[in-house]
Amino acid sequence: MTEENLSSTPTTAPTTITVTEPERPSEVTLKRSNIVLLCSIGLIITFFLPWLRILWVTKSGFELAKVDNSMMFLWIMPVTAGFAAISGLTGKGYQFCGIIAGLTPIGILAYGLSQLGKDLFDGIVFGGWLALVCGSILIIAAAKK
Repeated sequence: MTEENLSSTPTTAPTTITVTEPERPSEVTLKRSNIVLLCSIGLIITFFLPWLRILWVTKSGFELAKVDNSMMFLWIMPVTAGFAAISGLTGKGYQFCGIIAGLTPIGILAYGLSQLGKDLFDGIVFGGWLALVCGSILIIAAAKK
């Protein structure tokens, strides 16, 4: 080989790629607005789950709201939960909406207790208890500073 051939041959140095990991692993944070969103969706779902066992039949909030006009107030729960879900999604006004939505299942329970007395607790089934849990978490998550 001549000098011309050697000089025209490109020489490539081996390339080294170094991968470094970040100093802190990425953290997944759950914001209060996300908790309000999740619990609000939970309240909407529980509206369609069984709330009460009356004799051998279970009734959901949806079925109870359809019974007659005196139970129309039950629609407040999914409506307020819908507003809280939207505000939790946008991150604006979720404190107020979350507290109002969280208070609705507790208010419904208070109304039921005033009408039926403490025997109401014997008839509450899974959906009713879950609505109360979601409502309580909503109040705590929305009210916490």
